[in-house]
Amino acid sequence: MAVAVVITSQSEASAMVGWAWQCARARGEDIVALLPISKDAAEDAEPLPSVRAAVSDYTDSHARMAAAHVEAEDHPDDEPEPCPKVEVLAVKTSGDAVGDALLAAIAEHGTKLLVLAKHAKAKGDEEALPVKLFREAACMVLLLRLGLETTGARCQRILVPTSGGPHATEAIKLASKITQLPDPTCAIDEAGPAGVDALYIEPAIGPEAEMVGRRLLDKAIKRAVGDKPSEHKVRPVVEIAKDFRKGLSRTVERGSYELVLIGAANQWHARKALFSMIPNEVLNDETGLTLGVVRQPKPLMTATAERVRQLFSRGIPQLEREDRVSLVERVQNASQWNVDFIALICLSTAIATLGLMQNSTAVVIGAMLVAPLMTPLIGCGLAVVQGNGFLMRNASKSVLLGFLVALLLAMLMGMIIPHAGLTGEMLSRGKPNALDLAVALISGIAAAYATARPNLLGALPGVAIAAALVPPIATSGVALAHGDLVTSAGAAMLFFTNIIAIVLGAAAALFAVGMQAQHLHAREKRWTRHAIMGLTVGAVILSIPLIYFLYDSLPKPDINEDLMAEIQEVVDEREGVSLSTIEKKPGKDAVPHYTVIITAKENANTSLLGVELDQVIEGFTDQPCRVLIKTELTTSSSE
Repeated sequence: MAVAVVITSQSEASAMVGWAWQCARARGEDIVALLPISKDAAEDAEPLPSVRAAVSDYTDSHARMAAAHVEAEDHPDDEPEPCPKVEVLAVKTSGDAVGDALLAAIAEHGTKLLVLAKHAKAKGDEEALPVKLFREAACMVLLLRLGLETTGARCQRILVPTSGGPHATEAIKLASKITQLPDPTCAIDEAGPAGVDALYIEPAIGPEAEMVGRRLLDKAIKRAVGDKPSEHKVRPVVEIAKDFRKGLSRTVERGSYELVLIGAANQWHARKALFSMIPNEVLNDETGLTLGVVRQPKPLMTATAERVRQLFSRGIPQLEREDRVSLVERVQNASQWNVDFIALICLSTAIATLGLMQNSTAVVIGAMLVAPLMTPLIGCGLAVVQGNGFLMRNASKSVLLGFLVALLLAMLMGMIIPHAGLTGEMLSRGKPNALDLAVALISGIAAAYATARPNLLGALPGVAIAAALVPPIATSGVALAHGDLVTSAGAAMLFFTNIIAIVLGAAAALFAVGMQAQHLHAREKRWTRHAIMGLTVGAVILSIPLIYFLYDSLPKPDINEDLMAEIQEVVDEREGVSLSTIEKKPGKDAVPHYTVIITAKENANTSLLGVELDQVIEGFTDQPCRVLIKTELTTSSSE
């Protein structure tokens, strides 16, 4: 495990290694300094040797200062604190792939903490690189805005503003670890009390404001370091202020802090924290104050999703911006609950109901082609991927109201149109199984993929036939009209199975072709995560009865194995007789008929065998039966 530091400027090499050194020393890890260079550059080309020399100078001087500290404390026999090992690696890159090459190197070295620098006036690649690494690195990230004093990294006093969020919690943990150890860059007589000030800014809500803020702050500190913050050198500080920026600035001006750490969830929050929260005149004074933004390690689910997205982006052509805009516009318009949608859902339901009553597969297929439900389901999948709440509300409304209109229309037609009752087409849709779930999932993937590619729109009618949506609703309505609740419930289960599976499949396909949002706010992330989890849980719950129905529909052995063994035993008692096969068929009088086929020699005694087998079978099954013995004679020939 290592602390990785990305060095993009030779002048900042010493400072960046210094901050990485502080973090690595506190975490008990080594340092990997990553220096991006052109793939055509030689191994010893500048600035690599200069950076290695700066790193070597820094580590050597730090080792000397650590040894001097041991001697100054009158413990000459003590071993100096071991310095983290620093390895400088050249990461060869080309063109726009600098960020990808660094991310690969970060992952390869098992990085747990990444240290970066960001500048206010950076443009182009200098601006894009730290943003990309901050956004995409799976490990914990420390993004720094270096102060004027860029030759060292001192961390005696650290300020961490917090309101209890997870990223601020990580900032408190890191600051606490750093300040636990004495800083050898400070002379013994100059070093003040080291520690962390956890800051909570409370608005002036009344005389209880400070007490309220203190309680909230104590909870945030407890989440970070436990019940004994004093042992971790964490001190609570409550500032009463109407504006967060003003409260933070006042606290910074009063204290002698060397580092301010702020938790941030994304690159937008990070930029605001680094360049907007503290006035430049405070940062540009002689104190050399450094600002840092901490982002916690990405959750496993998020990191896995991003790795999958990267694999998709390499293997599957991604949609261009214009194609993405066109797709969203097309899906949003087609997902609206309007007169056209109502007309199509009514017409498709009427066609499907008549086709089911006629037991006509061709007519039912025609209803599938008219049904408008597939597009709003793709809209739901797109909304989940993009965090588009507006689209989710409209698409869900269309699906729900379309289901209700189709169900009521099918019930009405089932009551007023004379027909022969539930047909085979209806009964087949009243018994869904796990194969229907698989068909719906694959259909959702195919439908979304074809919708995203304008040149593949011709495949949509075929997908609509595969993922039947209106016929199950029509079946459920007609079955309700006839009072058959079992078939109605089964058809409704098939419809909701299709809904869940198609939305999941559509979301997966759209995610794969690059429709995911680059940035989601916390609220959007929350509901999209809950939506995906809810759909997945729903699919798992539905799969339990569907798998049972699948196995129940499979052909089963006609004869129980134990019964076969008893029949075999009876036949073997006869000399010259052997059992060939046994067949079981239902009789017209509801009494099962067993046909026992045996092979026997011409002189074999098969009399009363049928009576014995009849007794054995009736005794085993505890019900009457009829047994027919068929004998195949065998003859032997001799030369």
